[in-house]
Amino acid sequence: MNAVDLPDFDEIYKLIADIRNKSVEVAKKRLVIKVMEKEVFVKGKDEGMAVTHVTSAYKTTGFNDEILPIREELAELEADLDFMENTLDLHKSKIEVWRTISANERTGVA
Repeated sequence: MNAVDLPDFDEIYKLIADIRNKSVEVAKKRLVIKVMEKEVFVKGKDEGMAVTHVTSAYKTTGFNDEILPIREELAELEADLDFMENTLDLHKSKIEVWRTISANERTGVA
């Protein structure tokens, strides 16, 4: 008999809740960045800079690199979220393998 270790379903539920919470954190960081980009754009326009110059030179970093730490935090959050989603996918795959093995054993294929 082939053995497949099924994931703990309570852990899967907790992982799903953690994914939800992490997704909210990511959305909030994206919103903060969008607001900061708008502030940079408005300030640059008020100082008489060309729109293309503000967009290409300062939108990513801000005037004093104030956006960079937020982008770094966002990158970490997105990496964590990707890892959590991949872990959930792995758990789903394990369940599918278990279902296949179980069905094969019941029909005498295995």
